[in-house]
Amino acid sequence: MKLGFAPKNDFISSQLEYDEVDEVEDTSANPEGTDCIHFQLEEKVMVQTERDGSLSSFELRGDLSVQVSDSEFLHFQAQIEPPVLEGIQFMTNPKMDKALFNNERILALKDSSKGYPINQNVGILKWKLSSKEPTTLPFSVICWISPSDGGACDVDIEVTLENEGHSFEDLTLSIPLPDGVDPDVGNCDGSYELQDGALSWEVSTLNYETKEAALHFQCHSDDQGDCFFPILVTFSTDKLLSGLQVVEVLHSESNAALTFAQDETFFAEEFVIS
Repeated sequence: MKLGFAPKNDFISSQLEYDEVDEVEDTSANPEGTDCIHFQLEEKVMVQTERDGSLSSFELRGDLSVQVSDSEFLHFQAQIEPPVLEGIQFMTNPKMDKALFNNERILALKDSSKGYPINQNVGILKWKLSSKEPTTLPFSVICWISPSDGGACDVDIEVTLENEGHSFEDLTLSIPLPDGVDPDVGNCDGSYELQDGALSWEVSTLNYETKEAALHFQCHSDDQGDCFFPILVTFSTDKLLSGLQVVEVLHSESNAALTFAQDETFFAEEFVIS
């Protein structure tokens, strides 16, 4: 990525009205040393899987917004790295050049004489993906329920990283327990605690070096193990599942490279194992 600053020019101050985007009230300028063009990229997933790891439903939704904190840098265009996932549908803000984005993956205002509003977070791109391919998920979860003598069940849960380009440090599975019954935990990769009638298992690390994690416990069950579901999965990481990112920002008139910052967040809004 090239870094640079645009030459100083007299820009036209223009307040844009955007459809279906959130804007925040004016804030103070960014702290010294940070970039004046700041992109925020967010992806969230809504997932339903079965105990054997098969995928019932999957929906990914993403948003890209930008905030400019210096009036010197209100006119620019941003080059986007194409996503690694196929089948993503994009929706550009009505004020953006849709044809330019579709053809060249460049985000730019349709009216080049106008600039972005200063100190306001403006949504400029949305995307979504629906899939029923298990390989779409960065990791898989398989649950084994084995009834044993005396009304007890052996429960084994295996988590496997399927995409080595991702890593997770705060992956947590919340497993419901029968009322008034404590599990006998054997093996646990990571840590666990009992809270609110559930066993909360936090997988310590899942990455290209540690690709698997497992939990084993035994617990009384009157329904052949159905009481241990649904399992709720939560996580948050700083790399988008789609691989989409801003790779270059250029001044709209001089074509000079501009410095910028971007933050990525990928999290589970709803991840349920039934």
